[in-house]
Amino acid sequence: MSTRQSIKFRSTDDRRIDYHLYEDCFEVRDAANPDDAPVYLELTGVHVIELATLDGEGAGVTIEIPREAARELGLLPPDYTSSLQTARRNASHAP
Repeated sequence: MSTRQSIKFRSTDDRRIDYHLYEDCFEVRDAANPDDAPVYLELTGVHVIELATLDGEGAGVTIEIPREAARELGLLPPDYTSSLQTARRNASHAP
């Protein structure tokens, strides 16, 4: 039996990435502050750009996430445009 409580997920049969944002329903690190428990993000089908072991504890990871998935996960606002798009738009309106 899984202890994962899904917050948001996407599982597809096409070439897009799959993701699963979840919490462990039994993981409470501080009983006085249960909202301080971590959430987990599992990504499948992403391109790992960099994976590095850090001094001390943990690791650093850089991954490529399609903008559509980033918007769905709330990592980008729905109306966000890239700096390149903004520069092109501004250049096209220049006198």
